[in-house]
Order: sequence, then C-alpha cells, then structure tokens
Amino acid sequence: MSRQDWRQHLPRTPSLLTSALPALTVLVLVLALAGPAPVSAHGGEDHSHEAAAAAPALPVALAPRFEATSPAFQLLGILENGRLTLYLDRFADNAPVAGATLTVEVDGRTQPAPETGAATYALAETGALANPGTHELLVSVTAGDEQDVLIGTLSVPPAAASGAAAPAAAGGPGGIGGPGWGLAGLALLLGYGLGRLGRRTAPVSPLLIAGALGLGLALAALPPAAHAHGGEDHGHDEAAPLPATLTGDAPRRLPDGSVFVPKPVGRLLGLRTQLAAMATLAQTVVVPGHLIADPNRSGRVQAPQAGRIVPAAGGIAHLGQPVRAGEVLAWLEPLAASLEAAGQSAGLAELDSQIELATQRLSRLQQLAGSVAQREIDEARTELAGLRKRRSALGTGLGGREPLRAPVDGVVSRSTLVAGQIVEARETLVEILDPGAWWVEAVVFDAGLAGNIDAALAETDNGRTYRLGFLGMGFERRAQGLPMQWRVDGDGRGLSAGQPVRLLLQTRSRSRGVPLPVAALVRGADGESRVWVQAGIERFVPRRVQVQPLDGERVLVTGGLADGERFLVIGASLLAQLR
Repeated sequence: MSRQDWRQHLPRTPSLLTSALPALTVLVLVLALAGPAPVSAHGGEDHSHEAAAAAPALPVALAPRFEATSPAFQLLGILENGRLTLYLDRFADNAPVAGATLTVEVDGRTQPAPETGAATYALAETGALANPGTHELLVSVTAGDEQDVLIGTLSVPPAAASGAAAPAAAGGPGGIGGPGWGLAGLALLLGYGLGRLGRRTAPVSPLLIAGALGLGLALAALPPAAHAHGGEDHGHDEAAPLPATLTGDAPRRLPDGSVFVPKPVGRLLGLRTQLAAMATLAQTVVVPGHLIADPNRSGRVQAPQAGRIVPAAGGIAHLGQPVRAGEVLAWLEPLAASLEAAGQSAGLAELDSQIELATQRLSRLQQLAGSVAQREIDEARTELAGLRKRRSALGTGLGGREPLRAPVDGVVSRSTLVAGQIVEARETLVEILDPGAWWVEAVVFDAGLAGNIDAALAETDNGRTYRLGFLGMGFERRAQGLPMQWRVDGDGRGLSAGQPVRLLLQTRSRSRGVPLPVAALVRGADGESRVWVQAGIERFVPRRVQVQPLDGERVLVTGGLADGERFLVIGASLLAQLR
C-alpha cells in the first residue's frame, strides 16, 4: 500500500488533542497579553542597594503628593479631588505645627493656604495644578518667630488631572517581557500545529488558524514596556519619597519590610521621632539581684521557749498591721511536763508555808519593839519580802504568760500566729519591717567591679528605677561569686522582700553611641533589637541595631544608627504590629 493510500485510510474523526488545540491557543494568547513586563537596565546603572534603600511600588495608584523638608520643618502635600492639603510638622520630632501662616507659590502665582484643622492647611484654588505635568511649589512658612521656605515638586499624571483612576501597572498591552516572548512563540507553534493537523484530520477553520498566527506575530512585534538607559542612576537613599504609584489611606507593610503610614493615620497614632546624636557615655554592667528588708529597721519575734499562743487584748496581729516597738502582739503560755509541774506546785506550797511563818515572826518582833534590837525586825522584814518574790517568780513560771512584743516600729509582713498554737523555742512567729527601707543584694563574679562602679540603679519588672548607694562587698563566695549590698535611696514604698531586680551598674569605662529611650526598641522575628528609622514623611524602615544597657529608661545604640538620622520614639510598637 502506498503512502498516499495509507493516508486515505486515516480516520476522519477529530482527536482529543486536535479539538483542544484551538482552546490552548487562545489560553496561551491571553497569558501572553496579561504577562508582566520586566524593567531592564543597561550599562552604567548602579543597582547595588539594600532592599530598604528604595521605596517599593505597589500595584495601585496614589493621589499625587510631594514632600519638602528643611532643618526646622517638614511638609507633605496631597492633591485629591481638586484640593491640595498640606500637613506641616517639625522635622526633628514629627510634632504637628499648628497656628502657622502658609503661602504657596505655584507656577508664579502666590496664594494663602489657611489652616483648616489642627496643623492641617489647604489650598482651595488649584487651577494651575489641574494641568498634567511637573509643578514646582514654593511654600513660605511663618510659625511664631520662625520663618522658612520649603520647595517641593508635584508631579500630576494625566489621570489625576482628569479625575480618572491612575494608569494600570506595566505589564498589559504596553509592553511584553521575556515570558511574553516565550508565550508568543508557543502561540506560533500551536498555530502551525493546527495547520498541519488540519490536513490529516477534520478541517480546521482557516479563520482560526490565521487568527492564531496573526496574534502570535503581533505579540512578538510589541516593544518592551520600560527600559533604563545607560548612565542613569537608580540609587535612592532612605529619605527618598514614595513613588506616585502608592496609594491607600491605611498603613501597610511594603515588600521590602518598610511601612507606609499615611500622614493622617500617623497623626492619629501620635508618632514622634528623635534625631540621633552620638555621645560618649558610661558602660553599664547588668547584674541580677533581689530586695531584702533593711535590717536596721526590721525585726523578728521568736518564741523564747516552748508554749501555747494566747491572743492579745486586741487580737492576733494580721499582715500589714502597723505596730509600735514594745507593742504586745500575743501572749506565750509556757508548757511544762507533769513531773515538772508537780515539783513546781510543791515548791509553791513550801514557799507559802515559809511566808506564813515569816509573817508571824515579823509580827511578834514588831510587838516587842523597844525590847528587841531594830536589826532583828529589819532582818525579818527583808526575809519575808524575799520569800514573796520567790513565790511570785515560781508562780509565773507555772501558770503565768509571757508577752510577745514588737522589737521595732513597722508593719507586719509575715505572721504564723494562731490562737492555741503550740510553738517551739526560737521559732519565728512574726516578721516586722519598714515598707520604705530596703537593701539590694546581688552576687557578682568580678572582684574588681566594686572599685569601678560610678553609679548604680535598680530596675523592677514593671520598669520603675531606684537609685542605689553602695554599702559593701563580702569576701565569702556564694555560688562562685561575691555578695554585694546596696541601699535603696529615697522612699521604696511599693517594693517587697525577695522581689527580683536588675542592677544597672554604671562603670567608669566609656562607650560611644546613640542614647535612645527603651520604648524606641522593638523585637524582630529573629529576636534581635530594631528601631524604626524615618526614611520619608510617610515611610519608616526597620533597622537592626546593637544596644547596650544604659539606665532604666535608656539604652545605648553602639551600631546601626548614624548621627542625624531620625528614629521613632513614640509608636514604634504600633508599627511593629503592621502586616
């Protein structure tokens, strides 16, 4: 059978692949049209920048805006709905400036911008800004005794001038990149396959084949959407303003990790910044410690002997009860064994009989006064008094009670007293302390640290700090360290015995860095310390820093911040929560 005869016997029913080829062609063409267009760069460009160096673009449009700064002020202008709104803040701390006088010169025309809200100003007549293009604005600011001129450039795209939406992002019919060229080539191959299979299977519409080939050629002929030419410099520092393709009234985290915070939202959050200023400050050593009561103004009540607790007239002392030195807190009723009690009872009976005889003898001698010597009468009187004292002492030991008195003024911090409780000798029953007098005790492992301390602070878990006065260091090691004690200066009310504290020991050694408040630090996902650096009026960049403790309210940044940079001191934790 010849080849031609063999082809005549082929089945004429379209195969599954043949039926799907038209649909595949259309799908590939749609993907080619929707593919994103890359931006290519040529020789002479500088792209060696960190991810945080340039502001990333978002696939949405933003109302045209401009930024202008000076050493005293920073100004943001937003053109929206035919109205130019101006936000005036201090450059150093980002604080809004209210009550200022602003005049704006646009394309040679000057007009005032009255204050419409708190530190918010508006330019109602924006006729010159209605034209698309680049407009230079000169804003004169008078705030009290300060005067300044801020210069900014506002770029108005055609869409913003006409009130329509901003142009779509590149990647549509305006340009095709590497993936688009590949898809266009695949469309050509599919068109060719349709033509070849059409000869051996059911005929395919010539119009479909011609359309696939034509669209493939058209896609291949489209130019790229955007290119950069030689000699251009695409580097941006962190102070570069956001491009005009960003938008949205809600804060958001950008792909490079920075955060875009619209100015109205930033004012609601109360964001405040501070200028980094290098300084040479004392190095600080952090040591864990704990609080103990000042032993000069605290005391314990212990049982002098075994006995039973009997409540005082005012009841048993309770926790927190103020007491005075010498005040009876409870009574201790001594305990005695049966044999010992019997012996004491016999002794009392014998003393009672001796007292009775001594009393009778003294009475007879007094009746014979003048007949007997006065010395005998005095001896009898003295003997009777001695017997009575012995009897009183023995009676107290047998059935009497001993008072438990407060040794110092203060408040009851610990008490184990219970009515009827049997206690042993030397058992601690009550602890009394002065709630405003404390010592701090810690163990250090550097014996020379005591002679290098310039100042000391104690920081509690709630962030409160107390100045300390050095008392001394022991020379008997505990846990391989030496104990040191400090006195809490001032009123220590609110502290408690055993409370853990952090000791910040400022030494005579010095380090150079940027001091900043502890509230300016945030923790990154890796647990490292970061600060938010203001890269633009509405953009903040997280910066990894190396820190050392300085005192209870500040830390010293020894690396990661440059002199003169602005960083957030209020609102840093709020930005860290943005996703």
